[in-house]
Amino acid sequence: MELRLLGPVQARIGTTIVDLGPRQRRLVLAVLAMEVNRLVPVDRLVELVWPVRPPRTASHAVRVSVSSIRALLSEAEAELTVVTRGSGYQLRADPMLIDVHRFQALVTRSRDAADDLSRLALLDEALALWRGPALVDTADPEVIDQLVGGVTETRLVAQEDRFDALLRLGRHQEALGELTTLVDQQPTRERLVGQLMLALHRGGQSSRALAVSRRTRALLAEELGIDPGEELGRLELSILRNDQTLTITSPPPPVATTVPALLPPAIGGFTGREAQFAALDAAGAVKVVVGTAGVGKTALAVQWGHRVRTRFPDGQLYVNLNGYSVGPPVQPLHALSQFLRAIGVPPDQVPVDLAEATGLYRSLLADRKVLVLLDNAVSAEQVRPLLPAGSGCQVVVTSRDRLDGLVALDGAQRLGLDVLSPDEAISLLRRMIGGSRIDADPEAAAVLAGTCAHLPLALRITAAQLASHPWRPIADHVAALGQDNLLASLRIDGDEQSAVRSAFDLSYSGLKPEAQELFRRLGLVPGPDVSAESAAALIEESTPRETARLLDELAAAHLVDQPEPGRYTCHDLLRHYARERSYEQDSPEERESALCRLLDDYLRHARAAVGVLYPHMLQLVPPTKDLFDDLASALAWLDAERAGLVAAIHHAARSGLRERAWLLADAIRGYLYQRGEITDWFAVARLALAVSTEDPRAEAAALFSLGTANYAVNQYAEATELWTAALKQFRETGWLYGQACVLNNLGLVSESTGELTQGTAYYEQALRVGLRLGNRHTEEMTLVNLGVLCQQRGELDRCIDFCRRALTVQREINPRAEGTVLTFLGGALYQRGDLDEALASCTAGLACSQELGARIDEAQSQGYLGLIQHAAGRAEEALAAARTAVEIAGDLASVRTEAYALTVLGAITGGTGECERAVTLARAIGARYDECHALITMAANLLTGGSPAQATDFAQHALSIARDAGFRVLEGQALSVLADIALLGRQSPRAVDLATEALSVQRQCGERLGVARTLCILGIALGETVGSDAALPHWREARDLYARCHAPEPERLTTLLCT
Repeated sequence: MELRLLGPVQARIGTTIVDLGPRQRRLVLAVLAMEVNRLVPVDRLVELVWPVRPPRTASHAVRVSVSSIRALLSEAEAELTVVTRGSGYQLRADPMLIDVHRFQALVTRSRDAADDLSRLALLDEALALWRGPALVDTADPEVIDQLVGGVTETRLVAQEDRFDALLRLGRHQEALGELTTLVDQQPTRERLVGQLMLALHRGGQSSRALAVSRRTRALLAEELGIDPGEELGRLELSILRNDQTLTITSPPPPVATTVPALLPPAIGGFTGREAQFAALDAAGAVKVVVGTAGVGKTALAVQWGHRVRTRFPDGQLYVNLNGYSVGPPVQPLHALSQFLRAIGVPPDQVPVDLAEATGLYRSLLADRKVLVLLDNAVSAEQVRPLLPAGSGCQVVVTSRDRLDGLVALDGAQRLGLDVLSPDEAISLLRRMIGGSRIDADPEAAAVLAGTCAHLPLALRITAAQLASHPWRPIADHVAALGQDNLLASLRIDGDEQSAVRSAFDLSYSGLKPEAQELFRRLGLVPGPDVSAESAAALIEESTPRETARLLDELAAAHLVDQPEPGRYTCHDLLRHYARERSYEQDSPEERESALCRLLDDYLRHARAAVGVLYPHMLQLVPPTKDLFDDLASALAWLDAERAGLVAAIHHAARSGLRERAWLLADAIRGYLYQRGEITDWFAVARLALAVSTEDPRAEAAALFSLGTANYAVNQYAEATELWTAALKQFRETGWLYGQACVLNNLGLVSESTGELTQGTAYYEQALRVGLRLGNRHTEEMTLVNLGVLCQQRGELDRCIDFCRRALTVQREINPRAEGTVLTFLGGALYQRGDLDEALASCTAGLACSQELGARIDEAQSQGYLGLIQHAAGRAEEALAAARTAVEIAGDLASVRTEAYALTVLGAITGGTGECERAVTLARAIGARYDECHALITMAANLLTGGSPAQATDFAQHALSIARDAGFRVLEGQALSVLADIALLGRQSPRAVDLATEALSVQRQCGERLGVARTLCILGIALGETVGSDAALPHWREARDLYARCHAPEPERLTTLLCT
């Protein structure tokens, strides 16, 4: 569920809007959402709901509203909860589930964007979140302004930033219309006025630009009694002089030259639809073709695309968005990547961030004439990033949905598509089977068209059957349809599916019995597609080879499709038909046996794949390793079957096959975690818990899985509650390995929240259980976790020792899974200043993580590699690694991983936007170490950027957290930054004290590069207070440390040593 405040207050699950109830409840929820993860006193809520004379029952009414909100969130299984704290309430949630916080984060990111294209994409994404005035219809205007006045101002500033980017890119024409509208609304906002004047001047309308200036001058004098600012005055003077400095900045050179031609082949025998062709020909940048399944939306769009190809000399783009297929819809980023490669962007230059990809796509198409066909869309949100900005492009979208949002907000024109007219239906039959057969019996042809409900899909299938029997009279074919399908005679007007079934029946009856049986059973497959090997399980005693032959026969009859080699799927209408046939012809026992064989095949393969990839992960049934030869093939099977496996678990749970549901959910838990498929993981873990209540061992495993899923998305309180329940079950059932795993995980929560002493206690318990069990994996896992705790406490040598011991054990039991250990070892070596060894360790860890498909570990490795390369002076490699870490983290649901990656990127770029976002994320989930790390990086960047006062606040806050939690390395870093701030403020004695204290901590930790940095600061401070002779030994020691670490000597130190 996401909450939307930037417009009418709404909650949305997917594309469904949830009813939030009356205005009072919506306002209470909006206030809690604006202050997400912060306490809102009841008195404050009362004051906002009843700003004048609140009733005596006001507090009670607020409590009733909160109770209703809680019930609503619980019923929707939302990842948002309202908790009571003291005399108020707190909405606990990831702020990114709330549009206003997502808007602010995007605007912040835009300020640190590397270029205007990236900035523009981020601002476009941010501003697209607004659906109207914020919190509209929830309260009086004064209350709304009190709540969101600042956000509204941020929106205006973001719009101004966007116009600046457009003007720098030379896209003044694109900005002109919006600027004119905004200046009409804000006629005295001088920055907007200046942007409009510049856009008009660059567009050859200098006289109009000067008229805007005169009008603004008059308004300012009349309404405010002031003259325009200096900047607007200078701009007016420059326009009068036709100053060449105002000329257009050249846009970036295009990176792509390929002319794409992605349209599917034109449809043979296409007929009719002339009115619709005319509507598509009419003016309008975006056309939406909507209609029921099988009505010919895609055929119309593709046919029109071929008719008008010459209007679009720069190419035609096409993508099937899978909006109404059984499988998941295509994500906008995937479609953009396909488009960018088709345009000619080299694969290594295709952005992996949606905002950046959208910006590049729109920039490349800005001055081109390209047709974009977006087929089978499910929502406006799926389509919107794929809309080009250039006026020369045209977009055609097909969908079963009306896409009201695209029409209302993006100016799309909707074109409803109905069945063919009787004349058009006859014309289609004439083209496909020949005019002579139609003319021989026109009445039978008309009856046939009516039997097919004039639906293009049914007509084409029927015509194909007639074409394969050239001597059969049409009347006989109509009679056959009536005999084979009683639904046709019972069909009511508008029931297109019964017409389609008439055509399907004849195709089905032409199959061999064994092909018919397989086709029926395909209707039972829960997932979107199936392999030949899995499909073989649907037929008793069949082999994959025999099944592949039958699938090819079904494909030849157009009853199944083969979207990629070895995988088969059906049109959704054919799937429904196959299922109906199975219920008509197969007994309940046959259907259940077929489904059970399929589930057992999935379970056998899943266990085998997990046995290769994650052999020591906690499982209800020990994994096998007999079906896959290597990691790549095991991972490829799981990737290909993921959607089918998840659908199978849902289906098994609904069908009463409870044991298979929980076993399959347990088998793929580790894969879903490593791949970051959090949504699927939560779904199957909850199902497993719901159906396993009669089996204590299975229930314990489900509790463990659901707890781990909560931990993965940083919901530590929920994770702890579930793991505590799991630990009780593990103890009652005597499952020692489960106990060890839970204790380790409880230690992880303590480590994440900065409770290092409690974390140590959990890990030591886990280690004792593991030793009692004789389980080497428990030993390895606990050693790594103890190493991480030592690293946070500043015991770097002990951390490295624990990690090396863990690595030795890991290599004995499963060397292919050593990526996590290698990465943590590399991180500790980096902090100790062993850069070469750290680089080797993290590089090896990255390779292992990529081979296993472990995305979270991969993000961690890339982050450390960014820091290591940065410390070693390799700027390009550092930036590439950090950006990759952020990109991977952004695809995952791990807020802590994203906070870490953003902090790394901020440390490398010196930007504050990444750090600010990292602080927000870490604070929201209670990750104190990550918050402290981000605060220190933020302080250092602010100091470098010339904002020492702000830097002091952040560094002091970080120091307080570090001392409270015992984060010794971070404590030394915070002290060092504060010493540098004091030095800048000419407080040399204070700088000496702070630097001396920092050095003491850093030497105890063994953080050599930190010692070297602090020695530079201490030397300068001593030089200013005692004299240069006191400084020199410190600077020389610093130089020696940089050399020992194989890190480049900072320019600051070189200058000091030369003076």
